[in-house]
Amino acid sequence: LGKQQQNNKKNLQQILELTKRYYVTKKAEKIQRELQELAKEQEELSKKSGDENTKEKQEELNKKFEDLQKQMDELDEENNKLKKPLDLERSKEDEEDIKEEQQDATDDLEKSEESQSEQQKSEQQKSAKQKQKKAAQKMQRMSKSMQTAMQMSGQESIQEDAEMLRQILDNLILFSFDEENLMNGFKEIDNSNAGYAAKLKRQK
Repeated sequence: LGKQQQNNKKNLQQILELTKRYYVTKKAEKIQRELQELAKEQEELSKKSGDENTKEKQEELNKKFEDLQKQMDELDEENNKLKKPLDLERSKEDEEDIKEEQQDATDDLEKSEESQSEQQKSEQQKSAKQKQKKAAQKMQRMSKSMQTAMQMSGQESIQEDAEMLRQILDNLILFSFDEENLMNGFKEIDNSNAGYAAKLKRQK
C-alpha cells in the first residue's frame, strides 16, 4: 500500500512537471513570436519619414519592448521552478542595447521635431533611423536565438517526456483494470454482504 501511494504521488508530480514545462514552452513561443513581430514594426518605422516617424510612435514601440521584458521576467521565474529548467537563451546585455538604441532614437526624433533648421531636422531623422534599424536587427537576432534554444531544449526533453508519459499511461491502464474488476465485484454482491464494506473502502 505504501509503495502504491508512493507511485501515485510520483505520477502526480510527473504530470504537474509536464504541465509546468508545457506552460513555459508555450509562453516562450508566444514571447518569441511577439518579439519577431516587434522587430518588424521597428524596421518598418525606420523606413518612414516626417509625420510617419515621430517620437510618440517610437515611444509606443519602446513600451512594447518593456512589456516583453516583463513577460520574460515572469517566464524566467516559472522556468526556474522546473526540475530541469529550459535553456531560453536570454541575454540581458542585448536587451539593454535594444533599450538604449530605442531611447537614443526617441531623443533624436524629439530634437528633430524641436529643431528650426531643416538641415538639423534631416540629420536628426537620419540618426534616429539608423538607431531604429539597429534596434530592429538586435530584436531579430534575439528572437532567432530564443527560437533555436527552444528547439534544442525541446529535442533534449522529448525522450524524457516520452518516458514519463509512457509510465503514466501504463499505470493508468493498470488502474482502469483494477477499477473494472472492482465494479464487477459490486455487481455480484449486495450491501448486506460482509465483503461489501471492504470493496467500498477499496473504491474510496
